[in-house]
Amino acid sequence: MSFRSNNLCICCKPECFSIQTQLCELAKQQTTPGLADTESPKITNDDVWCHPRPIKIKFNPNTSNYGTWILILSLCHHYPVFKENFLRSTDFDSDDTKKRKEWHINRIHFTRALLEHRSDHDITQYQTTLSPSLAQKLASFDDVNKKQRMTEYINTVAFLDGLGQRILSASALQKFETSRPQQPPKLQYYVQAPVGPLNDAKLYLSSLLKASIHGYEV
Repeated sequence: MSFRSNNLCICCKPECFSIQTQLCELAKQQTTPGLADTESPKITNDDVWCHPRPIKIKFNPNTSNYGTWILILSLCHHYPVFKENFLRSTDFDSDDTKKRKEWHINRIHFTRALLEHRSDHDITQYQTTLSPSLAQKLASFDDVNKKQRMTEYINTVAFLDGLGQRILSASALQKFETSRPQQPPKLQYYVQAPVGPLNDAKLYLSSLLKASIHGYEV
């Protein structure tokens, strides 16, 4: 298991790379829980935050569907540094349908509640939007004091569609509008937003490191 440093996360924070790398290393090293502390958190190779590669976002303004646009607009909202990069480096005037942009985002930016329960509902793509009832259900698995973060209005299709109207250039907006499905978009639906703060991952890493000292073979 390795983590590629050249796949810089869109947040551009060195701390993010450090935390993600340490989690991946723990997943590689840690094997079985010790007898002294079986209730401590443990990490395995299939831990949702410890996949060896970040999530890859692929985009072409001429061919990407509406769901991909909405996901990228969510990234723009949550990470202003990415918004600047996206608007500055994407050639919205080109009609090239083959040349695509690629970005990477570390899994620790998404809540464990979302990542752990995606497969239970056959959610295989990150650009898939979630019905209000499903979003609420997934949010119910999040920490009780934070569960609203997944279902805030800023994570709805309605908000992000409006964001696109405000920040996209004329040529970009034209292609965004072209990507709309024939049926009106479901504005009340939610995106799979990266609302997991780095502090969550940092605390999780800290608990795992303590567990490795007090009861795990590493």
